[in-house]
Amino acid sequence: KIAVPSAATGFTVKSRSAPRRAAEERMDPASAATASAARTDAALSFLSVNTASAPQSATANAARDDSAAAEPNRSLSVASLSSVSAESDSGVPGFELDGVPITFRRAALEEVIGLRHEILKPGKFIKPYKQDAEPGTIHFGAFAEGKAVGCATYFLTMRDDRRAWKMRGVATSTPLAGRGIGSRLLACAEEQLRRDPAAQPPAVTVWAIARTDATVFYLKVGWRPEGEVYEVPNVGPHLRIMKELPLALSSS
Repeated sequence: KIAVPSAATGFTVKSRSAPRRAAEERMDPASAATASAARTDAALSFLSVNTASAPQSATANAARDDSAAAEPNRSLSVASLSSVSAESDSGVPGFELDGVPITFRRAALEEVIGLRHEILKPGKFIKPYKQDAEPGTIHFGAFAEGKAVGCATYFLTMRDDRRAWKMRGVATSTPLAGRGIGSRLLACAEEQLRRDPAAQPPAVTVWAIARTDATVFYLKVGWRPEGEVYEVPNVGPHLRIMKELPLALSSS
């Protein structure tokens, strides 16, 4: 990795060098989708025999990117996005990579957990986040031939006495990284979050705790940093980021 100074934040972040990127094996979308299917099968197999203990066992993993940044976990009235169908128009058109259509939509946990685990928790047991079981949590996915090649999860929190969404578990299949899937996936999610019926005007707040080596990407798609870079033990430097999404105009 090479260090890239960021004028927007004033700190140094890391990026892949061009030789390393070129040296990485590039899998076509169909092959990536097949690999994702195998990951999902493994995830489902794990979950089927660990359902009872999954929420508790997820706590340690969740703490990795939540430490030193916990928000008050208050009781929320979950007027979720259930009124927006998972099959509704995402507002983000699909596109093709190497002739394979990539689509973006709401997803079930079972569709994305395999990919999420492989990219974010490689070499560890597949465990859901504790928030995966909370009311109102929603998942989004990018799909090639019906299998996940990108994912992101959002769950309800409170910030400054206002309802907000926290983003976690953002991942793109490694062979397809840097080809526009991640930015389109977040645009799909944000378009639907803007329709949150319980949001408080004038905007929907979305926030996250990002690794510093991913911060450049988020700044490019409209997020802004909050506070200072801090170290998460055994994980690395992180930074809190946020974005305000203007509420969608009501059609009524």
